[in-house]
Amino acid sequence: MPPKPPTQFLDAPRGNGGNTLERQATGLWEASIEHATRLIAAALTRCPEERNAQESPTAAAAGVEPAIQLFVLPPSSEAYTSFCADVNNKNAGGGFGGSFAKSAGDIGGAAYAAVPLMRNDASASGHGGSQTPVGTLLVVLDEPHPWSKADEAVVRDVAALLAIDLELHQELADHLIAEEALHEKALRDSLTGVPNSTLFLDRLAHAFERGRRHKDFRFAVLALDLDRFQSINNSLGREAGNEVLTVIARRLESCVRGEDMIARSGGDEFAILLESLSDDSDGSRVAERMQQSISAPIETSDGEVYTSASIGIVLSSSGLTTPAKMLQEAGIAMSRAKHAGRNRYEMFDSAMHARALARLRMETDLRHAVERSEFELFYQPLITLESGRITELEALLRWRHPTRGLIPPLDFIPLAEETGLIVPIGQWVLARACADMVGWQERFPRTAPLAISVNLSPRQFAQQNFVKSVAGTVAAAGLDPHTLKLEITESFAIAEPARTRELLTELRALGIQIYLDDFGTGYSSLGYLHQLPLDGIKIDRSFVMQMDSGPLYRQLVNTVRDLAMNIGVIAIAEGVENESQLATLREMGCSSAQGYLFSRPVPVSEIEVLLGNDPRW
Repeated sequence: MPPKPPTQFLDAPRGNGGNTLERQATGLWEASIEHATRLIAAALTRCPEERNAQESPTAAAAGVEPAIQLFVLPPSSEAYTSFCADVNNKNAGGGFGGSFAKSAGDIGGAAYAAVPLMRNDASASGHGGSQTPVGTLLVVLDEPHPWSKADEAVVRDVAALLAIDLELHQELADHLIAEEALHEKALRDSLTGVPNSTLFLDRLAHAFERGRRHKDFRFAVLALDLDRFQSINNSLGREAGNEVLTVIARRLESCVRGEDMIARSGGDEFAILLESLSDDSDGSRVAERMQQSISAPIETSDGEVYTSASIGIVLSSSGLTTPAKMLQEAGIAMSRAKHAGRNRYEMFDSAMHARALARLRMETDLRHAVERSEFELFYQPLITLESGRITELEALLRWRHPTRGLIPPLDFIPLAEETGLIVPIGQWVLARACADMVGWQERFPRTAPLAISVNLSPRQFAQQNFVKSVAGTVAAAGLDPHTLKLEITESFAIAEPARTRELLTELRALGIQIYLDDFGTGYSSLGYLHQLPLDGIKIDRSFVMQMDSGPLYRQLVNTVRDLAMNIGVIAIAEGVENESQLATLREMGCSSAQGYLFSRPVPVSEIEVLLGNDPRW
């Protein structure tokens, strides 16, 4: 008889054979088949007296164990039993057994037995139940064999045992399939279906190993972030946002080859691994292709939307560190692309890393500065042009770093805004400025009390109970709210028009006045400006400082002054540096002025000297 082919498993799990559960299931089933083969062979050898007269008396007397092969086949459409003593007999198998006779003959067998493997299905009541065929046991002998009643009983008993083992094997197989499905799900993003960060880093680690073994192997990592995606979520809802992410994932997949990988690293961010690059410019070409694909309109259930992407690229040729480090570097380059204007890509370089490291150190120091009270206020006076006297001070934040000295606001305010640290810092500024002004109003009394102006951050404005917090701070300091001026910028004012008007109205109801700072540098419409509850407009210094250069800037300043008069607010000119500018502003009828002609921003000790001298201009 030819060598025995592998036993056929029903619904055998697919895999590479490395799974522990798969190896256990396969081993148990093979052991069951071997055990069943031995049982049948021993039974056929032990019972010669029960053999049919046609059996070879020599073999029976000698107790020779016949050569036996066992196969488990899929269940037949009819559950039936067939025993055949000689497949060469023209009537072998008869009826349904003909196919089994042919199968046995094809593998060199001379006799066979076919018995269904039945699973007992308990009834709903728990008593009795039906049977369902789950397979067929085919026993093939290498010589003709007349099957006795005892032989048939043994085969049936073995089939019953194998049916139980087969059911166990199937349960193990199902468990394995479920385990593999869970493993696959754990490595895939449930929304877009692309790999997640865990699978991406694993694949990137393989690229690293390949790059270390083969110096000519080039790859690149791209970090991609959708620009202004939050506005889609906020305006159309999360469901529309999810639709956009799914479309973007498909578009990104269309931009790369099969050997590359697209992964969703979180939120609206994707990571891309490009392997086997021909040269370093391939990464840039793919980034451009992705940006072009993303820029096309996206249809959602709530309408058509547009978006763009900022991409950071890091090349393996820049030096291999670790997979996580390379992904971080791509993220640094992506952040650089966002800060440079969005809808662009940036290549990572060592200088970029140095800037990112310096920024991280600055953020850490900034957090410590809040805890260690390293901030202080400088003050710059505002002059009422009618009297020439100081009538108001603007509070300006400074950071006295323990090792770097005095840090100018432009070096840390943007970072404080981005990290949200501006909220506690802004609360401190307001409280400190109000307390200082209460003391100065007592020390330097005027017919009209000195006033204090404080700049507001959009982050502060967005806080819950903002107006209530301001009112509490002013009350705690004991400051008359009519002597407090809060300054907002144009871009700040038009970000959320309805909310801005509502909160400014509530602040003015407390007696607090509102200034629009740096007017002329933003994009607010004049119609909207008229709707804001304002008390003053501060003309940007860039206009005032250039009034001496020609009539254009003088006309611009005069136009803003006329606008302020028409909407019923005062005009304050910033950036006054010489007597000529001061004289021009007086001629125009500006209410107040501020600039280096009067004083630079100075610390508390120096502003107190200036207030005590009470100069006139």
